[in-house]
Amino acid sequence: MLTIETTRYSAVIKAFVEFYPSAVVKINHKIPSGDAALWCTNKTFKSVIDFSLTVDGKTILSFHDKPSDMWADDEALPLVKMLAEQKFLRFEEARFVKKDSGLKTVVEFRTDIFPPFPDEDELVNPGIWGKRLADFLCGRLRERGYLIGTEPFAEDWGWMFQIKNKEFDLWIDCRNYEEYPDGFLCSISPHKPYIRKFFIKKISTSHVVTVLQSAIDHILEKEAAIRDKHWWTYEEFNNQGKKSQ
Repeated sequence: MLTIETTRYSAVIKAFVEFYPSAVVKINHKIPSGDAALWCTNKTFKSVIDFSLTVDGKTILSFHDKPSDMWADDEALPLVKMLAEQKFLRFEEARFVKKDSGLKTVVEFRTDIFPPFPDEDELVNPGIWGKRLADFLCGRLRERGYLIGTEPFAEDWGWMFQIKNKEFDLWIDCRNYEEYPDGFLCSISPHKPYIRKFFIKKISTSHVVTVLQSAIDHILEKEAAIRDKHWWTYEEFNNQGKKSQ
């Protein structure tokens, strides 16, 4: 994911529209009518809450809440670099973990904004909850252009939902974290940098998982009521007790 910093919103979006002639543009979830010159203006975008530009169902450029939160898919890096050279924008690439450090797929944090629903304990084990968190993340990721494969559903241990991905299954798990009275956990699956399909084909997961991790981190970071956020690899999180023994 590429985080874009610019005040020339209309110039950047117009460049994307011209670069991707088959793209579908939606402003506040509606396709604008007329020539781009009529709606592609800074005045328009300053009052827009939701914008997306998609190509073949994949979001290439988007923002939610305000245009200063604009981001682009890594696929658009050549165009973004060109616009940066022309002084239309500045950008930052998602930080990727080193291969030898593992994928950061488990995040813990503390907050009081995701209390359990009254009847939630009928769907999961006693003392477990997380539906509000799962609904929140599912909605925020959808706003960022992710396609949801399965809406949040309950398991004994918490809640999970699926992100659509062609090469391998991509899941997000959510639940409270008993270590703290206001603690929560989210994890991304798969946890490993590659998987094997049909026991033969080796598929890298690093890029897809790390971009998703960056998106989740940004979503959590923007919530003022969320604190003490910390990311772990799957192995780090599950080996915490062993290190102290």
